[in-house]
Amino acid sequence: MVRASLILGLFVASVAMAAPAAWTLPPLPADWKDATAEMMKQPAMEAQKNTIIKAGGTFEPAIYMSDAGGGIIVLTSVFGGASTVMAELNSFMEGSRKRTVQNGREISWNLESTETMLIGTQRIVIQDVEATSKTYIGYLDNDDMRAIVFICYGTDEVCGPLLAKVTVNSAGMQRLGDLDLNKKKLTPARIGWIVGAIATLIFVLAALWKRRPRAPK
Repeated sequence: MVRASLILGLFVASVAMAAPAAWTLPPLPADWKDATAEMMKQPAMEAQKNTIIKAGGTFEPAIYMSDAGGGIIVLTSVFGGASTVMAELNSFMEGSRKRTVQNGREISWNLESTETMLIGTQRIVIQDVEATSKTYIGYLDNDDMRAIVFICYGTDEVCGPLLAKVTVNSAGMQRLGDLDLNKKKLTPARIGWIVGAIATLIFVLAALWKRRPRAPK
């Protein structure tokens, strides 16, 4: 019995280890180092984390930064109680776009889709900091809404090719073409909370990036 339990435990562990990551990044510039722990010590980042949690989401960041000024943050958030309709996803994207434009200058915007996700890419200048955000949103099989946001700080020559090579795992996600069969009611007020929580992250990081000491050129 002990032997069988051990084999079962090893099997479960091996399956968990083999599970694909929710997202992947291409190779980053050599001077971009993992700064997640450092940045999460900042009061502004802790406040942002609490805001997203209060909006009903999870907060899983990964932050890589260069002393020269470039870097990227990847935020994965899952929100329960979604309406699971296309209108909710479209509302999220449009609301996020408008929120960032209110406080920055938009250079470009592109909205596209896969079989399971909407993808919004926005190039913007905030507080003299150049940034490109690429957001993937869709619904998991349990009706939770998942948002994975890549925010790259740097020139378009750096961020464009990098974000073009990111990947997001679509396993366990609902097909967009099937969503409106649910006929659930959209909850605009809730979407406003979510959009405000995530969009504000771009401004918080831009401010922190701008204040961070730079290595001499």
